[in-house]
Amino acid sequence: SLFPGIGPKKLDLLLQCFGSAKDAWLATKSDLQQSGIGEKLTSLFISERDTYDLLAYESKLKEKNVFFLTKEPFT
Repeated sequence: SLFPGIGPKKLDLLLQCFGSAKDAWLATKSDLQQSGIGEKLTSLFISERDTYDLLAYESKLKEKNVFFLTKEPFT
């Protein structure tokens, strides 16, 4: 995971709750808290999400010839 505190178990929890990584990414603070990841991790997730540049990260991976798989299209 790219975010502190979001490992495989928390990611699975978010996917079960929201159905997709995209929906978890776009979830409100209230919905994230209700997902079961807790208030502290919700605040950290939102803070990271609001400042993270996914497209820049994708470009950095491509520059280093790192390939990745996603369950959903990367847009």
